[in-house]
Amino acid sequence: MTQPNIPHLTQLAEWLEAGAPHAYFSMRVGLCPATDEGVFEASSNSSLEELFAGSNELDKPACGSVCCIAGAAHLMSIAPEGKGFPSAEAQRKLLESDEMYWPSTQGAAMKYLGFEDKGGFLDHPLFDFTLAPSPCSPAQAAIAVRRVIAGQEPWTAS
Repeated sequence: MTQPNIPHLTQLAEWLEAGAPHAYFSMRVGLCPATDEGVFEASSNSSLEELFAGSNELDKPACGSVCCIAGAAHLMSIAPEGKGFPSAEAQRKLLESDEMYWPSTQGAAMKYLGFEDKGGFLDHPLFDFTLAPSPCSPAQAAIAVRRVIAGQEPWTAS
């Protein structure tokens, strides 16, 4: 049984508590590119306006990625140690590669956060968008990460 990587979980929680800078945050998207026009390339062809209805996420400048908790951890896993998030160029390279799809995103996140990768669709409840509030703000996601650090279930029905 693997032990959670507390420093990496803390880094993720702090990034979320800061409002998820340098990315659009959504528990409904693993990791996708965002274009300057505000549309991310996904099979649903949903616009960012549809994805973030009722939130202030669209007030951010165009950044290059839309990500959930696992997607953010995947991006952090390729950043130079202690840098938090990779450069825009590194994000672009990852987003253009085959490594942006859910199995590799979840696998990279599981490894980075010290969770056991079981090869399933949603291997850790922290990544389960069906358990998270909808929509889920970065602040709510940060609380879920802090709960995991404390050894608790991430999402509660409160």
